Amino acid sequence: MKLIRFSHDGAVHAGVVTTGGIAPVTEINARTGTKAPNDLLEIIRAGRRPRAARRRRGRAAV
Repeated sequence: MKLIRFSHDGAVHAGVVTTGGIAPVTEINARTGTKAPNDLLEIIRAGRRPRAARRRRGRAAV
């Protein structure tokens, strides 16, 4: 799993690199009902990873 920090429309976001591109954490949260922070450092500090990254091993990611 590869987590990234990227800029879009003048704002900085966290995301997960997938085979289909980048899945922003905000989109993952909206689709799955999770509340992962949209800040890469906070994700690392919390020791959690977005659901799309967890599902990647057995199924397609978001």
